[in-house]
Amino acid sequence: NGATLEIASTYGVAIPFTALTNANPAIATAAAHGLAEGDVVAVNSGWTRLDGRGVRVGVIASGTFALAGVNTTNAQQYPA
Repeated sequence: NGATLEIASTYGVAIPFTALTNANPAIATAAAHGLAEGDVVAVNSGWTRLDGRGVRVGVIASGTFALAGVNTTNAQQYPA
């Protein structure tokens, strides 16, 4: 039915991001985020299809990180 379930025993410090791209995978901009590839983050977003989801961190670059498996290219579901 498309349902997902995420369980966390603890949460780390919140990492605010300042932008999220309409891309596949979505790229979050967050200065000095301290994440590593493979980390799992809980995303809080104004995009309801993404809000509250647990997502694995993908490729990391300076000040950005990819949300592995998250395709936000559909601007109707993920408006700019």
